[in-house]
Amino acid sequence: MVYGQLLSPFPRLVMEGSVLLAVFSVMLLFVAGQKSFYLDLLRGLTKRSSVEVCTPMPSQIASPTLEDQSELLSDIRALDIARLAQ
Repeated sequence: MVYGQLLSPFPRLVMEGSVLLAVFSVMLLFVAGQKSFYLDLLRGLTKRSSVEVCTPMPSQIASPTLEDQSELLSDIRALDIARLAQ
């Protein structure tokens, strides 16, 4: 590039990065056929959600019972035994 030598390093970096981004975007959106995916993604990000997210309080979260814990422990032991048998 002839004009590349006339620019200082930072404007040249910005210009070359812009060209790289433009070529990559065209390749991704049009050549690879991902235009509809990224448009849907942008629409989803810009659309406001009408659902409120509610985080439960610690007192509302049920703690596992002793039976659940022992069942989980026996499942883990069975997996360990099966893995060792291989």
